[in-house]
Amino acid sequence: MDEQALSLRYFYANLVGDKVKMMQWLMDSGILAKRYICPKCGRDMKLAQKQDKHDGVAWKCKIQSGPLVGFHSVQRTVRKGTWFETSHLSFDKIVILTFMWITQWNYESISEELEASGTTVSDWTSYCRNVCFELCVNESEVLGGPGVIVEFYESVFVQLKLPREKKREEEWVFSGIEPATAKFFICVVPRCSKNALVKVIKEWIKPGTIVLSDCWNTYDFFEDDEFSELRENSSIEFNSLSESESDTLESNSQSQWNEIKKSLSSPQFNIHFFEYIWRQKHKNDPCMFMSFMNGVTNVFPPQCQDVPFPGNQVLST
Repeated sequence: MDEQALSLRYFYANLVGDKVKMMQWLMDSGILAKRYICPKCGRDMKLAQKQDKHDGVAWKCKIQSGPLVGFHSVQRTVRKGTWFETSHLSFDKIVILTFMWITQWNYESISEELEASGTTVSDWTSYCRNVCFELCVNESEVLGGPGVIVEFYESVFVQLKLPREKKREEEWVFSGIEPATAKFFICVVPRCSKNALVKVIKEWIKPGTIVLSDCWNTYDFFEDDEFSELRENSSIEFNSLSESESDTLESNSQSQWNEIKKSLSSPQFNIHFFEYIWRQKHKNDPCMFMSFMNGVTNVFPPQCQDVPFPGNQVLST
């Protein structure tokens, strides 16, 4: 259907309460796998009814005997290898909760609508924000150009646990934002150093850019040869954000960034920062919810097998 027609009314009228239709929609959207390969025989497993599972079905393979494999009975949840793997919420609640988060319902309203605890809502929206972080890294763009203003930030970021146990250790994040266009880049580095900073600037900021930041003094900026080289050879102008922001941001009606910069006052990078810049990038999309769900499939492409099955043992189907 047309993405613009998606609404809570559509989900409640057509998908919620019907496990088969909801699962088919998730498969058609690329969020759930449409097939799963048996780890024992290499054949495609079949979807079978499973009344004791809240999804209603599971992948199953049952072979009595065969020329290459003996008897086996294998079962996998339809959530195996997907964004949903570690969640115990129903597909209905996950989809509706995600839709409400995208459309910016407050936590209280979401909890009341779904009869879910505040902790459940908070945990799942944190998962969504971590997807925003991954998407921001993937959607990063080279910024700036002659006379273009770019704001530059650095901070420590500790990523929260995601479904399917995709985690990061504490890392340093360099980020640049072009306030006039909402373009951005996010670059994760193993440790904060002058060399890492210079490399990021060369890779992500075009010559002639005016770069505003409050971190230059940390690197003995004005005394360093590598920064001098960037100024001379790339014509990059480095100014203090704290001294320049009132003239540059407010005069250009860009005070929207004042709110998000509050999230950088913490010793750790506030995960809301990534949600904010991802939303800014996609605010004019026909359907932000589907943009996000398509992003989920990029961050968590559904797996169709436990591990790559040895090619010389796969049986024809």
